[in-house]
Amino acid sequence: MSALWQTEVFIPLNTTNEGNFKQVPMATINQQGIPICQQGHQRYYWGHCKDRDRQKWRCPLKVKKSQSDDCKCSISDYGRVVYTHSTENLRLFPKTPRTSPTFKTFYDKRTAAERVFKRQKLDFKLTFFKTRCKARHLFYALLTAIAVHVETWYRLDSPAI
Repeated sequence: MSALWQTEVFIPLNTTNEGNFKQVPMATINQQGIPICQQGHQRYYWGHCKDRDRQKWRCPLKVKKSQSDDCKCSISDYGRVVYTHSTENLRLFPKTPRTSPTFKTFYDKRTAAERVFKRQKLDFKLTFFKTRCKARHLFYALLTAIAVHVETWYRLDSPAI
């Protein structure tokens, strides 16, 4: 979480660097960023600890109160708990769980903004302008933003083919 702006980041998982983390002992992480126990069960999200700014994950077999013989990761009734710290690696452990509807809503908005930036930079060739002046680069960025809006309005007004 950014301290200055009090915002939260929504970053996709980087699949090129799998398994390179120190925060979760004796566990692995699935594609959604959820810790997996030694037996291959996906851990159950048990909330965010505000005092230490970390997420708590419990053994799913202990949460469901199944047979204690089924769980081999801990002998306690509460089960093994794993904490993930979002401040250490925001990409791997976001503050909002990836499985929540809030994450999906914000991530959809983020990808829409990235598509607009891609449109400006690559389709309208904003990155190919050769200028050293920041003011002129800002002017070109403004022109490409206007062009994207005009093109969108034109597409909305034109009849569907």
